[in-house]
Amino acid sequence: MGFLTGLFTRATILLLVLQLPGTFVPLVLFPAETWKQWPYAPTLEGQYIIKNLVVIAAGLLVGATVRGGSVIADPHAAQDAERKEAIQSRERR
Repeated sequence: MGFLTGLFTRATILLLVLQLPGTFVPLVLFPAETWKQWPYAPTLEGQYIIKNLVVIAAGLLVGATVRGGSVIADPHAAQDAERKEAIQSRERR
C-alpha cells in the first residue's frame, strides 16, 4: 500500500528490506521443497520465492528516486543531465 499511495515511501522500503531476506530462507532450509534440480530448476514454490528478486529490483528503483533522483533510459541524456547539474551547482556557489 505504501508504494501504491506514495505515502511513507522510506518506511515502506525499510519494511521491504527487513521482510525480503526472510522470504529467501526456504531456498536454503528446505531445498527439497523448493528445487527440482539445484540450481536451475526451482519448483513452483521456489519460483514464487525467486520472483522476489523482481520486487527487490523495484524497491531499489523506487529507493533511488525517493530523494529526487530520476531514471533516464538514454545514457547520453543522462550524461547531459549530469553536466547541466554540475554547471548549475557551480553557478549557485
